[in-house]
Amino acid sequence: MSLLPTSTGDAVKGHDPATNSGDCAAEGQEATLLELQSEGRQRMLAAEGCESFDILQDQADPRSSAFLQTWSSSEAHDAAFGELIMASGHLEKVLAALDEGVVQPFYDVVS
Repeated sequence: MSLLPTSTGDAVKGHDPATNSGDCAAEGQEATLLELQSEGRQRMLAAEGCESFDILQDQADPRSSAFLQTWSSSEAHDAAFGELIMASGHLEKVLAALDEGVVQPFYDVVS
């Protein structure tokens, strides 16, 4: 199992590494971003290999959010993300609602 936090403290949990995004809404885009995240969440939950997908909101900054996902494999995540998020144009809509880029480092759970 792997834990994959991003630079904003977000995390993805999976059996194999998977990518994740930490999001900070542009000023006035909080509701739009949450709506887009919720739509993306529903798409990914329907994908083969997605075991869970939660959206987390920072208690100190309601503009900042994260995902906590569990996948059967990183390959399952990457296939679903490519088809359901990137190829559909959904990612471009999400990026337009953000005020910063997304960083996606990978980590393994060691204990």
